[in-house]
Amino acid sequence: MVLQSESDDFLAWTPYGVIMRPDEQDPPWDRQFYNMEWMPYEDVYLGFIAVYHILPAWNPRPPPAHRGWTRSIYNWHSAGWALVESGGHRQVFVPTGPTPDEFDWAMIYVMQHPIVVGDEIWIYYIGYAGVHWATRRNEVQGGAVGLARLRLDAFVSIDAGEGTLTTKRMMMSGDCLVVNADASLGSLAVEVMGADGEAVAGYGKAEADPITGDSVRHIATWNGSPFLRDLKGKPIALRFHLDRCKLYSFAFQAGE
Repeated sequence: MVLQSESDDFLAWTPYGVIMRPDEQDPPWDRQFYNMEWMPYEDVYLGFIAVYHILPAWNPRPPPAHRGWTRSIYNWHSAGWALVESGGHRQVFVPTGPTPDEFDWAMIYVMQHPIVVGDEIWIYYIGYAGVHWATRRNEVQGGAVGLARLRLDAFVSIDAGEGTLTTKRMMMSGDCLVVNADASLGSLAVEVMGADGEAVAGYGKAEADPITGDSVRHIATWNGSPFLRDLKGKPIALRFHLDRCKLYSFAFQAGE
């Protein structure tokens, strides 16, 4: 489990409390949580957990880091971890090296919190080629600093060959809609739904201009116009029509 204690002067500390613990979805050999580095990101916090792996005979090395999230630093969740089909193992976030000759083949530890650099998220980590306790077996453990780079908002994505995604109802803010998506193999169109659940006049699928290409800042347009000012302050939902693309995030922003 992960514990937390706080101090203003590094002398007096609050009693520690448990903020993250494994649950029944974690395999028994993946329930020893080590450190968790975290970062503030938009309106949430994201944590990167190193998990000590009790080695089954069929797996010669430990897994890399998992992740968690929270809106309050006192109550973390393991949401965002996907389950793979082969027995419920939670997917890892930063993978170890694929072959024994890689410096990070056996273990990784995320160093401090990741940082946003331009249109990427940089995650520095320490990688080891030797497994845990390698030095006690007179084995070389090695160790070097690595850098994993991620596009903005790409912690998760909605991937579709063809389909739709409708958001919850929200209050419209800003003047235009910015979409982070990879539509280099297809296209994406955005339909604006009103409080009655119907498409808003002028912002339906027929008026939505297809978004193509790969960008963290696509500007959605309807009949060539990006502006949604007449909808500001009104309850709306967005319906994304996806064709062979990845949708990472969206945001409203002020126009020029």
